[in-house]
Amino acid sequence: SVTVPQGATSKSFTITTKAVTSSQTTTITATRGTVSLQQTLTVTPITIQNVQLNASYVTGGTSLSGVVHLAARAPSGGYVVNLTSSYPSVAKTPVSVTVPSGATSATFTVTTYPVPQTYFVTITATHGLSSASASLQVVPPEVSTFRLSTNRTRGGNSLTGTVTLNGKAPTGGIVVHISANPNLASPATSVV
Repeated sequence: SVTVPQGATSKSFTITTKAVTSSQTTTITATRGTVSLQQTLTVTPITIQNVQLNASYVTGGTSLSGVVHLAARAPSGGYVVNLTSSYPSVAKTPVSVTVPSGATSATFTVTTYPVPQTYFVTITATHGLSSASASLQVVPPEVSTFRLSTNRTRGGNSLTGTVTLNGKAPTGGIVVHISANPNLASPATSVV
């Protein structure tokens, strides 16, 4: 019940809803004497609003974080969101993440692995019939630096060249092609 204070014409009150797995409709009735007035209330399930990753592309072998956002606060006991990857061997997610009671988001980590080619991965969060996805591009490493052991040498001497990648090479390695003026230097045509 609710009491309208002396001299007032109305009184507001709070209605707390329960978590549901599908849309449910209920009727709320206010009665005073022989007069009853009704209002219909539809309670819908909490849904996943979106999934956000802190990067849209990464070099394979690095990790990144993701956040699941709900459209409303998680109920008592939390809200378990299942996570999947379209290429788990390229980008792996935890099986699930729990949004704590009263919160609207939870963070998770995506682990990626070194790749020989570019992969387009979809990370999907689901709970019941509600789902949301985010796209991730996992790319192979590229050459970030190339150095010679010396920049000046006499003809006939040997020197060393070093290529460094901006990430870890995948299984089987990465082939880097090497070229030079053949009249002056003869490096290997490629290095793994």
